[in-house]
Amino acid sequence: MKYSDICNLFKNRSSQIRMAIRVSYCKPYIRRAINKWLKTRVEPDLTVVLTPKGMDRTLELSAQTLIHLYGMSPLDALLFIDWANRENKDIEDALKSLSGYSRRSSVTITDDMWKKIDPEVLREYDKLQSADMEQSRQLELEYNRIKDREIDE
Repeated sequence: MKYSDICNLFKNRSSQIRMAIRVSYCKPYIRRAINKWLKTRVEPDLTVVLTPKGMDRTLELSAQTLIHLYGMSPLDALLFIDWANRENKDIEDALKSLSGYSRRSSVTITDDMWKKIDPEVLREYDKLQSADMEQSRQLELEYNRIKDREIDE
């Protein structure tokens, strides 16, 4: 599977690009697990044993636990394991906060709502939008560089 195949999982172009790039930075064994999951759609059975920084005990982290106990998607579970492997000093705090894990919801801002916003806030919003557009352009360039590569390379 190619990085461009990740795009089928997301509706928003920005999300498609960001996720493909995020996967490209994962450790090779995580990319292989993602590739296998994309091909088969079978829940990943990846388990890692980590020693959180500053602790003298180990922690077992499995994709299936993250999927079934915390309600993550298989991709989210694998990406969480990759994150935990890199930033493992905060694993326990992250797992505690996942007790209420839920997908983000979005709010649609109506024209009526826009009219009530302070003009200064709107100018600041426009600046942020410009910065986001530039960042999106940079991500698009990076995505175009990797999109036809195999995930498990």
